Amino acid sequence: MNLDVIGMAFGVSPIAMMLVAPDGRIRTCNAEFDALFGYGPGALTGAPVETLLPEHLRSGHVALRQAFNVIPAKRRMGAEREVKGVARDGTVLPLELALEPVVVDGGPHVIVVALDLRHRHAQRERISSVMDAASCTMVVVDAGGRIDFVNRAVTPLLGYTPEELLGRPVEDLVPEDLRVAHQVYRRSFALLPDVRAKGRSRTVTARHR
Repeated sequence: MNLDVIGMAFGVSPIAMMLVAPDGRIRTCNAEFDALFGYGPGALTGAPVETLLPEHLRSGHVALRQAFNVIPAKRRMGAEREVKGVARDGTVLPLELALEPVVVDGGPHVIVVALDLRHRHAQRERISSVMDAASCTMVVVDAGGRIDFVNRAVTPLLGYTPEELLGRPVEDLVPEDLRVAHQVYRRSFALLPDVRAKGRSRTVTARHR
């Protein structure tokens, strides 16, 4: 089976792809997949897919794979579910995977498309370093209202270190009597976001540590 041809049909070539049999063994990989994990052409053929996982995850993955075979479901790129792979030299690879159930030789197989996230992580680190050096306080909040990033300028302003705030609800920075209302405002903003520039004379209140 030519995975590059399949990849073009899905609009994802030349992203790394492999075909996995029902027993969890790798049927074939394209050149991009071999290169991503550091293997030569054909070296992964017949190997258990768990070969590509960190050792502490391998036994648990067998059960997950078997459950997937019972109720296969597509997993599209963009779900932002990061998984870890291991290259031949031991390098841990942050990956995003797409899964496409297919029938090959009369049996259920899975096409796995792997996206290397190292470049994306490097970009985030560069952006974070720039934001961290800024003189004004910057807070990044995820869709659930938890603090995903805060720069060093928060310490002189609010008394927290960035490490103390990561993962906490953003409402921890809001005065107690305004927290319930703020949750409503935040959810409304998530549905209808708009750009709010400085200089609009809109004053807000934050709670110091």
